Amino acid sequence: MAFKIACVGGLTLDWLERGGVRRGPYPGGNALYSAVGVWLTGACPVIVASVGHDYPRSFLGDIEKAGIATNWLRTSAVNSRHMLLKEIRGQRVLQFLDSADPKSVMEIQASEMPSEEIDGAHICGAGFTRQLAVLQEFKRHNIPTSLDLIFVAGEIEPTLDEVRLLSRHTDVFLPSFSEVKRMLHSATSTHALRKLRAQMTDIAVLRLGAAGSLGCQGDHLIFVPAVSCAVVDTTGAGDAYCGAFQAKWVETGDIRTAMTWGAAAASVVIEDVGAMHALAPDARCRTQIRADLTMNAFLATSVDS
Repeated sequence: MAFKIACVGGLTLDWLERGGVRRGPYPGGNALYSAVGVWLTGACPVIVASVGHDYPRSFLGDIEKAGIATNWLRTSAVNSRHMLLKEIRGQRVLQFLDSADPKSVMEIQASEMPSEEIDGAHICGAGFTRQLAVLQEFKRHNIPTSLDLIFVAGEIEPTLDEVRLLSRHTDVFLPSFSEVKRMLHSATSTHALRKLRAQMTDIAVLRLGAAGSLGCQGDHLIFVPAVSCAVVDTTGAGDAYCGAFQAKWVETGDIRTAMTWGAAAASVVIEDVGAMHALAPDARCRTQIRADLTMNAFLATSVDS
């Protein structure tokens, strides 16, 4: 029986703008992209999120038809978050569209988590209070969790003390290097990972984007490169990595296997615009082939510290 993994986060409506041409809306948000990562491993994803009253029912129907459970979605009285991903001179800028309310709160209470129906959970980037309450609820039910961070200037800016506390309540910490280097004052990913290991958690993985990922379990360091592919849209790659990682971590308990599948899932997501294309009938097969090739070719190199 396939493992069931909860993806706790948010759903958004996304637009992508390139060369002055805007496309969208697309279903987006960290809960969706991490659920796609779970789905690509063959596990069963459950989205735990709140959506605005304006979120198209057709989008939710398409998500459910693809095999992602939506029975833990709740509808809020406020508008959905409308996100614009704008490419300017090769750099991606994230903006709220005028119709969105960036301060709106759309959250399911920690007490509402589907703790008795799942085998594991990934907690997407959110505010400190929200993440801590959710992690504590899952820990109370002995549900293994993984945790990501998010920084939004002026809105969500976790402190080092907050992150230390969060890390003590999760089983695996999965931040990006860009999210932790400002707190740890680390110039290199290896230095940052060792500091995470010493100060926070026994199992951590730093996502390095196109450079791959670097993980540690105890004193053992493991590097997994990114999977080579044709990059079209990098939106959601990190979230898909996290979802796939947690699904395989819960299944196998092997960090290298989980990192390899995370890299494979991320590569499938970035080959086209949005999240839904990665739920194509052949996408799971492509993900497995890429994960197997990475493992079998020994491209994931472990180094004893």
